[in-house]
Amino acid sequence: MRVEHYPDNINVTMVCPGAVRSEITKNYFTGKKGEVHGEIRNEQMKRMSTKRCAELMAVGIANQLPEIWVALQPILFFQYINQYMPAIFSW
Repeated sequence: MRVEHYPDNINVTMVCPGAVRSEITKNYFTGKKGEVHGEIRNEQMKRMSTKRCAELMAVGIANQLPEIWVALQPILFFQYINQYMPAIFSW
């Protein structure tokens, strides 16, 4: 997309988000509309808030960065390993 829209002077930022804390996990894989999966303990999970994730994405896009990785540590570290050294990550 970046190459296709270069002549149009349109910047493209690729966002690679990590785990984000949200209420969407309450409604996944239930099978019935309105059925809640269960209590999710977001405060105990190593996840970034949706507000913080959106703020970091907006900063990256405003600064016209070609690529941004948005996650908390140590999740970000493991994402880097998975992306740049997939053989080590699969081991």
